[in-house]
Formats: sequence, C-alpha cells, structure tokens
Amino acid sequence: ENEVLVVATDITRHRESEAQLRKEKEELSTFAHMMAHDLRNSLQRILSFVGSAEMGAGEYSQEITRTVREIETLLASSIALADAGLAVGKKERVDLDALVTEVAKETLPKDVKLAKDKLPVVRCDMLKARQVFQNILQNAIEHAEPTQVEVRLEYSQDGASVLIRNDGRAILPEVRAKLFAPGFSTKSGGGRGLAIVKKLVDAHGWSISLDPSSTTTFRLKIPQSDL
Repeated sequence: ENEVLVVATDITRHRESEAQLRKEKEELSTFAHMMAHDLRNSLQRILSFVGSAEMGAGEYSQEITRTVREIETLLASSIALADAGLAVGKKERVDLDALVTEVAKETLPKDVKLAKDKLPVVRCDMLKARQVFQNILQNAIEHAEPTQVEVRLEYSQDGASVLIRNDGRAILPEVRAKLFAPGFSTKSGGGRGLAIVKKLVDAHGWSISLDPSSTTTFRLKIPQSDL
C-alpha cells in the first residue's frame, strides 16, 4: 500500500513538473514575441534616420550606427537570458539619473519638455532598465501626445518610487485594467511595449502600477535592497 502511495505521489509530482514546464515555455514564447515589438521600434528609428540622411543630413549616420548596435546588443542579451530562463541578467549598480536623462533625450520630441528629480543609483540590469523607461516614454508619445513629461522620486520606509507622469490624454477607465496585458493596444498593429515593461519590472523584483489620478502616472517601486 505504501509503495502504491509513493508511486502515485511521484506521478503527481511528474505531472505538476510537466505542467510547470509547459507554462514556462509558453511564457518564454510570449516574451520572445514581445521583444520583437521593441526591435521593430528600433528598426523604425533606423528608417527615419536613413530618410534624413538621404536628404543630406549626414550627421545621422552615427545615430543609425548606434541604434543598430543597440539592437544587436539587446537581441544577443535577450537570447542568452531566454536560454537561461531569465528575463533580466545580473544586477549591477547603475546611475538611474543618467540613464533616464539619456533615454528621454533619445525618445522625447524636442517640443516635449522634461521635468525630472535627481534619481538615485540602483541595482538593476542596465539594458533592461533602459528598455523599461524607453517603452514607458515611447508609449506616452504614441498614445497621449503630451507637452511635458515629469519623472519624480518619492522615498518610503521600504524603498523608493519613480513616478513617470505626462500631461497628455488621460487613459480611459476601461483601458486601465488591460494596460499591461500582452498584445493589448488602443491602436492596430500590436502594443506589447507595456507588457514588456511589466515582465522586466517583475523580473527585477520591482513593481509597476498606474496611479488612480486624472493625469497618467506610472509608479515604479524599487525595494530598499536595490538602492
């Protein structure tokens, strides 16, 4: 009787392991498709630079080269991490203030103002953290059409929150609940940018949410252990 119980237990554990493996494979596949969304955005940037270069703006060649290198690095890193079953790599100390300043400079149009608090040094995967802020800002430009973006910092007993706020169009209540769902978009042609944000933020052990306010405010919570 005991032997039967042991065998039954082993079979149950095996089935649970198989189910977990299938779930992880499905999540990995979903993540790979979401990554393609970001690569397409980078390719669109390249095409815009090429268009400018063809009109005689040769200085854009450096931007084209840098963007291509960024794609290569992101792709290589993502493939390696996917093979390891991880969404983010080893954390290192990163100057978040410099990172966000650079991303904003590259992402925001010249007619959109940036108002920013001084941000701390944090422990994170630099490439993936960069991707988080890039996607949030790109989403604001594409969907809200703001005139100003604010990046604010709030400290609490258990860590810090980075608030990314814009003064553009408000997000409708029926959209808020679906905002981080893979593939959801108010436009045609995809919309996985914020789903990637959620995946990468969760993998860092952080959290992200949308504040219940009239303005669009994303709240990125970073635990004390990463400050």
